[in-house]
Amino acid sequence: EGYMMREQGYDRLLRSDSSDNHMKTAMLTIFAVILLVTGVFDYEKKQGMLPIIRSSEVGRRLVFRKKLQLVLLLTIAIFSCIYGMEFYSIYNQYGLTCFNAPVKTLAYMENTPFNMSLGIYLILLYFLRFALCYMVALIVALLSVFASYPVCLGIGLGVFLLPSIMYFMGLKMCKSIS
Repeated sequence: EGYMMREQGYDRLLRSDSSDNHMKTAMLTIFAVILLVTGVFDYEKKQGMLPIIRSSEVGRRLVFRKKLQLVLLLTIAIFSCIYGMEFYSIYNQYGLTCFNAPVKTLAYMENTPFNMSLGIYLILLYFLRFALCYMVALIVALLSVFASYPVCLGIGLGVFLLPSIMYFMGLKMCKSIS
């Protein structure tokens, strides 16, 4: 069974030679997540409410759980907006078709060891990207329990974005950690 499709859209979504676009999108997403999630636990510390919240059995669990749910919702919103705009733009520009075609129909993926449709492959790819973004958000949120907003922001940006920025500035040795 053959499929007639334009590969340019899938090239923009999947190929490593468009990795600068992938890297910029990922950096923008991580920056937005760090910026919004860093202060999740900071307000209670600034207002001196932590001893009151921690002394209440319901407050301890409920507040922490609600804050982590807020982190999840913020991450979903940011990820959906940024990656949704990227996908929508590529979809409108190139007209992605044949989501049910095997991933091996793309010339550069013909030697892949798995057999799945392009649609499933894209869903898995975006799910993995979201999972990494959410892990960054959780790390930054949990760091904000122990550190103030500026310290947490500095550590988050330094650890998660600085290597990528240095790579874009020409420091090729940062590619593996960016």
